[in-house]
Amino acid sequence: SKHCRHLHFECLQGNFEWISMGRPMVANFEKELNEMEEGRRLGTALNWNLDYVKNLTNKAIRRLDKVRLKHKKAAMLLVTKNLKDAEKAEKWLSLNHPDKKVVVVHSDSQEDAQDVLDNFDESDAHICICVDMVTEGVDIKRFRVIVYATNKLSRLRFNQTVHRGTRRMGDDDIVCYVFIPCDKRALRFAKELLDEVFEDVD
Repeated sequence: SKHCRHLHFECLQGNFEWISMGRPMVANFEKELNEMEEGRRLGTALNWNLDYVKNLTNKAIRRLDKVRLKHKKAAMLLVTKNLKDAEKAEKWLSLNHPDKKVVVVHSDSQEDAQDVLDNFDESDAHICICVDMVTEGVDIKRFRVIVYATNKLSRLRFNQTVHRGTRRMGDDDIVCYVFIPCDKRALRFAKELLDEVFEDVD
């Protein structure tokens, strides 16, 4: 629609190693696992002490840089599963992308979080790191790139987060780029969302 951006999903493959019940496990996202091991694989992928989630974020930042050439106010939303991850992400960004202004939003109070987000919307900061729960009710048109770096994978949570990037700012502002792990649930939610959003386009 003329008010909504199209969604463009990009996922990143990876190989992961973790210990399960004392046994070493190795798998990429394509390997079939039971639900518990799928969760451990995704948890490993999103561990900020390892490379995968940083590579996913780097990919998103390269996209943000391209988008900002045309849309100077474009920003990125990075969703983490908890405050500890948000702080690790912020530290990593400050070391590896010192040119990017980063704001972290976390709060027990939705009102306080909303104040920080309102300030972010008015600022020229590049990246907003949001702890999972704070994404509800957020309405910032500057979000053109989203990184879904939380293992809290419910359809509702996923859709709420992705929709943060669909409000358009102008006529030529037509795409939101969403970076997700190649976890099969995330891919399924992405496909369902695309089918839903574009069902009347065929």
